[in-house]
Amino acid sequence: MPLSSKDDIEIVIRDSVQSHYFSPKLVGATSLTLKNNDLMPVKIGNAEMYIVRRVTLSLQKTNPIGGVIGSEYLSKKVAVEIVP
Repeated sequence: MPLSSKDDIEIVIRDSVQSHYFSPKLVGATSLTLKNNDLMPVKIGNAEMYIVRRVTLSLQKTNPIGGVIGSEYLSKKVAVEIVP
């Protein structure tokens, strides 16, 4: 499903030292790519990666106060190897 302007995507890579967060803004995208420059702060070696997708929408039928509804999808965490 393509990303909409209401989607927030966060790619998380945990190396042996810390977690690194990437938040691409790619409306209409059906895939995500991190470039070499994006990965510069990530330590070379084994790491763990997952993606979080959040969507927040205004409610169609609300009371005078208004309202929003949101959802969050957390992908499976996968082992990756960061190479030079």
